[in-house]
Amino acid sequence: MFHRSPSKSFGRRSAVLVAAATTALAGIGATSSPAHAINRVSCSRYDFLWLYSDATTCWANAGTTSVTLYNVGAISSGNNAGYIYGSRLTSTFRKWVSKPITKRTIRVVHID
Repeated sequence: MFHRSPSKSFGRRSAVLVAAATTALAGIGATSSPAHAINRVSCSRYDFLWLYSDATTCWANAGTTSVTLYNVGAISSGNNAGYIYGSRLTSTFRKWVSKPITKRTIRVVHID
């Protein structure tokens, strides 16, 4: 009967475990990135970005999103800086600024 020596078996298992761990860690590093999760929220707080229209919307968290918001006529930035982009309009905003804009359809909302 053939018997393997314990040291060879242990060495192979260790090499396989090290290779698997390295692959798993490399995958984590390659796929992890900062969270940029802009999202629409209820208009319940003044530190959110408010876009005033017939159907006012509010936004929170950093990121960029594509939207279709009709007849937006004012911005209240809350604790956010960024920009909105729409039909013949790009408007940047700083934190804690409220300003009217010419009513436009907004296509992009970005919060820094």
